[in-house]
Amino acid sequence: MATIITLSNVHHFLVQVMLIFTLHNSTFVRCACLEDVLSLTNGTNPCPFDKKSIKSMFLVDQQNCLSNCSAYFTDPYYTGWNKNTVYEINYISILFTKTQYLFGWSVTCAGPSYSKFSLSLLCEGKYFYERGIGESCVEPAQCQAVNPDSTCNFPNGKCSCQEGYLWNSTTCIEARGLDGNCTESKQCQEINVDSTCNTVRSKCECQQGFIQHFNSCLPARKLGESCANPLQCSVTSQNSTCNDTSNVCECKEGYLEVFNTCTIGRLVLDEICKGYLQSERRGHDKKDIENACSTLIYNPSRET
Repeated sequence: MATIITLSNVHHFLVQVMLIFTLHNSTFVRCACLEDVLSLTNGTNPCPFDKKSIKSMFLVDQQNCLSNCSAYFTDPYYTGWNKNTVYEINYISILFTKTQYLFGWSVTCAGPSYSKFSLSLLCEGKYFYERGIGESCVEPAQCQAVNPDSTCNFPNGKCSCQEGYLWNSTTCIEARGLDGNCTESKQCQEINVDSTCNTVRSKCECQQGFIQHFNSCLPARKLGESCANPLQCSVTSQNSTCNDTSNVCECKEGYLEVFNTCTIGRLVLDEICKGYLQSERRGHDKKDIENACSTLIYNPSRET
């Protein structure tokens, strides 16, 4: 029968100090699977043991464990065991982060008096069965006992959030697409890397400098920059579009680029010419400019 001890922070600290002292005066054998060690307590003939049989219960590297533990032997040290001598267990101590289990040995081995030894296990995880994100597991229920939206990732034998969920250092939260409800940007960026969570609306939306196109965020583009969709251009420069051939943002037909904006070309040229003709400025190309402007201003049939 195991004695279960739930450790407070103070008790846990004291046990850790005692354990460090004990392990300092013990022999580390190797890693062990917790279930292999526990099988000793349920065995019909749990003793005696020799050096070979004790070592055989420890894991091989490819084995999936309920919990990975470091095994330490005391009284006597494992390195001092005689291969021709048999031993029996005095007690087994299993320590997790938050709990400790003490297995006192009630079975006395039949036959002559055997040398006794104690086994201490330092196991990963906070509890005997429950497993948090990143801890070893052999079945999903271990992970879901702590985080309902988690599962056991069998390729690596670790608890992780289910598909469509992500870890936020506290729990598994659901990933959200554009316009989906959110509490933090991680939820949005799991699906759209260029999105963010609008904390006022609590909705996923595209980051500044991007525009929503169905369920994706496209980067806004200026005139002369590469593009794939007309929306990328028009969000920055009104009356612009994406050239299907060159895939570059440019002004629509009938518009003229002036200072990175698209303006109706005829009106702009008219104003420029009027301003020139009314000014006192004169240059060597005065005649050519006057002729061009006269054509623009006084040809009412020219389309705008």
